Formats: sequence, C-alpha cells, structure tokens
Amino acid sequence: MESVKCIDPDKEHNFEAIPLSRDTIQRRQFHIAEHLNLSLLQKLNSQTTLFSLAIDESNDICDSAQLIIFIRTLSFDFEIHENFLSMKSLPGNVRGQDIFEIVKQCCLEFKLDMTCLIID
Repeated sequence: MESVKCIDPDKEHNFEAIPLSRDTIQRRQFHIAEHLNLSLLQKLNSQTTLFSLAIDESNDICDSAQLIIFIRTLSFDFEIHENFLSMKSLPGNVRGQDIFEIVKQCCLEFKLDMTCLIID
C-alpha cells in the first residue's frame, strides 16, 4: 500500500477493497489462464492456415526437466504470430519417443490440424 500512497493517495481505498487471500489469487490466476487458453484455441481454429512448432527442453530452478512448446502461425491475412502453446513436465529419463508423444498430445489438446504443420 505504500507504493499506492506514493503514486496516488486518493486511490488507496480502491486498492484496499481488492481481496488478496491466497484462494482468491489462485482462482483469478486459474480463470486468467483458462481465458488465455480458450482465446488461443479459438484463434488457432478460426484464423490459422499453417503453423510450425518450436520445442525447447530445459530445467527449472529445482532441476526438473520441462518441455516448452511455442507455435508460430500464419493467418489468412498472411500475418505471422508466435504464441506460447504449452509447458509440460518431463519424467526422469526422456527419449525422443516420449517427447513426440507429449507434443502429439498437446496438438490434440489444442485441436491442431496436423496436415497444416510446416516441417521444413
């Protein structure tokens, strides 16, 4: 609240009215993530002609392996967009087949038409 007082003291009471319990924050984060997923899904299925995927495997701060998937799309207006598609945790020993299955499952989850995938 100290920063709000410095920026605009008249608005301090507005910020105090915002509930900041752990459950409220978690619920709002969930709704925001759900909305972003739905809007991306709608955009991918209605405005995309072709797409490519970029995949990166990295370790987080706890040394857990994670797979990050980005999608680059070409719209009907020939505009290129790049979006974060998904992040999946990887098991201890990962083979190429495991990564393929995770990416395939992600494509099914987002209802991507695999005939529109650019592989070159």
